[in-house]
Amino acid sequence: MPNTDATTEAIQNETMNGVCGCDITDSDYTTDNCGDVWCDDCYEEHHRCCDSCSDEVHIDNVNYAPNDEAYCEDCYHENVSYCEGCSEDYWNDDMVYDDSAGQYYCEDCYHEYASDDYEWNVYDNSFVKTNTDFMIPIPTSTYNKDTFNLIKSKRYQGIEIETNYGLDVSNSSVEDSLWTAIREQRNVQNTDIAPFNAGLNAVYDGSVNGGDDNYGGEIVMLPRRGDILYDDLLTITKTLKEQSRAYISSKCGYHLHIDIRDFDWQHMLVLTLMTKMIEPHIYSWLPSSRRTSRWCRPVSQSINSLRYINDRDSFMDYYYDDGSFRNEKYHEKRYHGLNLHCHFQANQGVEIRYHSGTLNADKMLHWSILWTQIIDKCYELGNQLADEMRRDNIYDLSKTDMFESLTSSRLLNVDTDRLRGISARYRSINIRDYAKTNLYEYKQDSDYLANVLGLDTSNTTYLIQPMIKFLDENTNRRNYINPTLTIDSLFETFDIPVITQEFYRERMIEIMNNDNTPTNHLKNCFHNADYFVKFDNDDMQFKTARIMNSIFPAIDDYKVASCDSAYDLQYLRNHKEDNDYEGLIII
Repeated sequence: MPNTDATTEAIQNETMNGVCGCDITDSDYTTDNCGDVWCDDCYEEHHRCCDSCSDEVHIDNVNYAPNDEAYCEDCYHENVSYCEGCSEDYWNDDMVYDDSAGQYYCEDCYHEYASDDYEWNVYDNSFVKTNTDFMIPIPTSTYNKDTFNLIKSKRYQGIEIETNYGLDVSNSSVEDSLWTAIREQRNVQNTDIAPFNAGLNAVYDGSVNGGDDNYGGEIVMLPRRGDILYDDLLTITKTLKEQSRAYISSKCGYHLHIDIRDFDWQHMLVLTLMTKMIEPHIYSWLPSSRRTSRWCRPVSQSINSLRYINDRDSFMDYYYDDGSFRNEKYHEKRYHGLNLHCHFQANQGVEIRYHSGTLNADKMLHWSILWTQIIDKCYELGNQLADEMRRDNIYDLSKTDMFESLTSSRLLNVDTDRLRGISARYRSINIRDYAKTNLYEYKQDSDYLANVLGLDTSNTTYLIQPMIKFLDENTNRRNYINPTLTIDSLFETFDIPVITQEFYRERMIEIMNNDNTPTNHLKNCFHNADYFVKFDNDDMQFKTARIMNSIFPAIDDYKVASCDSAYDLQYLRNHKEDNDYEGLIII
């Protein structure tokens, strides 16, 4: 600490002893936070620097965090909590709060002391849109922004930004710089509002440190909504990069929490189903490592098992398909791209974990637009599903229009004799030449097979061989039940704004053109899908768009052109030097 004028004057006038008992001269003393004077040697022996805020702390007042760093009292209580079970201290992020007991526990003690019963309270949709539980733009003399021009949804969103720092900076200093930047962004003066709350914390995150990445943390933004979210993301990412030299390593992720307190089991069911059906597209827009990461695994529940859901308990059994709900933070279900466990365990909404780490505010913006649109639409569809079941006295989900349209087999009534005849007719001929000279007959046979498969034949003639191959392999199989929404149906179903549609179409091309992207990236993203479907919002039914097997027909030099999905782009990319499209049949 700097020497105070009063202390300096006293020392110059007479010799004095420090609190340590040593003689003090005007050249070898230090004054602590309480104004006490120490000789320099004793001061260094009896004080430590707080590893969080860098303040000097007497060793009797030092608190040691779980990673053995020395913290002052304020920083310690801000980051560390006491377990009521084992009486040990843990990072706040590693603690679990038990509502029934009103106590915090570590994970091990939570299993011993806390109940594993889940609580599922469903709020009104109007409450979710209008409540003020979280961050809202507090009006100041120059700022009052609560608009929804870019992000239309009224749902609150919490953000977690995992990042590395290029400088040796503490999380508390990073947090201070972010608070200052947001205060300046909103033109907040001390006379406007005090104390000012920026609604964020910079916290320790051991998962982002290690190897060549020595410094890092996690920026946790309290939930906020609408355009203010984007404003804050712009300010935060800019400040992190400029003042902390922040960067993204392979250890980082970007997590989005969205308020779903109005979701009952029907809404959860639709959200899980729809997410499973758009996941191949989601992964195609991200680095290939995200598809295989253990931190953002795909939806694991099978579509066929949906038939057994008819209430909250049965949905919980469905969702926790690896066992059962346990009231613990680090349940394995947490580590899926669609994380509903954090909602059931800690009422933190749905967590979207697919995205790789980023400090790009535009990527963050479109991710928020995409997922809030999906969440809002799944709420509407969940209401429609509930209305249908109530109106028609349906207690078996498999009897609903949505489920029947998705799982009913189209292959049970195929005319096997006609199928064998068509197969024999086209087995050994040159398809290109035959289609040119016998196009009418070819189209009739193609339309028959397409109708069996539920494909739209109004403006399209499909290749016969891939359909025959698929039918030969599947006529004895009751269902083909790994569907994926077409990219156009994804955007249409969830009413994704054009600007965001264009962003993800371009993003997919950007990923494919990246030298680090494996050439089979898209094929791997879609390899589990059997067929593409479109969703009709009016009648709540899925309609087959085309079969996956027909997208890449292995027929000599026959070419296929279609850009209805990311999967098709792989084919076009592999054949970009081939410009001979004469006689091309589009699928």
